[in-house]
Amino acid sequence: METLSRMSAADKKEARMALDRILRSDSNFIGSVVEGGARVSPENLYRFAEDSANRLEQLRRTLEAKSR
Repeated sequence: METLSRMSAADKKEARMALDRILRSDSNFIGSVVEGGARVSPENLYRFAEDSANRLEQLRRTLEAKSR
């Protein structure tokens, strides 16, 4: 939270939009598997989880850098 308190309003808006894109993308993938019955191999599920975690980590690093 401290990171966000030091950010400009424009940077906060950009961060919200970036997080929204990540969550929407993840939600679409999960929805296609759960609701759409798409078949996904365990390897692809692992890759999805890893990619999602990497995108969130990159966003965290970007936010920290902008708050300095």
